[in-house]
Amino acid sequence: MLGFFGLILLGLVQGLTEFLPVSSSAHLAILHQILGARSVEAEVSFDVLLHLATLVAVLIYFRAYLAATATGLMHPGASGDTGTGQPALRTVLAVVAATVATGVVYAAFSLARLKTKEDVTDLRLIGLGLLVTGALLYSIQVALKRKRPAAQLTLLIAFGVGLGQGMALLPGISRSGATIVAGILLGLDQAVAARFSFLVAIPAILLAMAKHAKPLMHEVTTHSAALGLGYFAAAIVAGVVGYLSIGIIFRLIRALKLHTFAYYCWALGTCTLAWALLGGR
Repeated sequence: MLGFFGLILLGLVQGLTEFLPVSSSAHLAILHQILGARSVEAEVSFDVLLHLATLVAVLIYFRAYLAATATGLMHPGASGDTGTGQPALRTVLAVVAATVATGVVYAAFSLARLKTKEDVTDLRLIGLGLLVTGALLYSIQVALKRKRPAAQLTLLIAFGVGLGQGMALLPGISRSGATIVAGILLGLDQAVAARFSFLVAIPAILLAMAKHAKPLMHEVTTHSAALGLGYFAAAIVAGVVGYLSIGIIFRLIRALKLHTFAYYCWALGTCTLAWALLGGR
């Protein structure tokens, strides 16, 4: 069983890596094994709680965009920046299209009985996924060199971003990285691609939270008050640090340096594979 400070460390790592394109789930899986893995179900439930905390950070950070979207839906004539360059209704429909696409990929994985990152603790698969994430991030340079006019966010582009989010169900594939890269490769401006990536994370995290709500409640209620306090403290740390990391990623986007995370993913993926081959799980 992880101690209080172990839980806090996991919350800190989640906050740092959730919105950076480096796969927070890979970092949590690696750290779980370093600290001493519990049951897979317990790990997944706790990790979903941390994702919920970082979702709160998204809602707070993008509160102006979300408020403008809500206002636009209730008053179609109202003007306001939804963060996507599109009217409120089109933004919402784009999020729905992306969520449907992610659901299609999830259903396909389920039918094929393909394990997702929730079920995988094999460091070899996680390491390989990090190497793929690095390749995806490096591809941004190719797209930016084309210097094409930025495309408008359409339902087709949104569906493509959702497919990218679905592929991020695989271990080691960064959700934010896959969705931002998909948006950029499909022609979106970097900032719009990043904001849309955060928007499509909202329903994805809520659906994951609904799926694991019962196991999470079981984890909290069947253990000591100290564990419950540790869960709460870890969630607070994840939310606060996650809020700060959103600002970091947008500064990097403005500086056109998002692709530099490819080198980090390659390094971590290589180290993870080496650890697995030398005796890790």
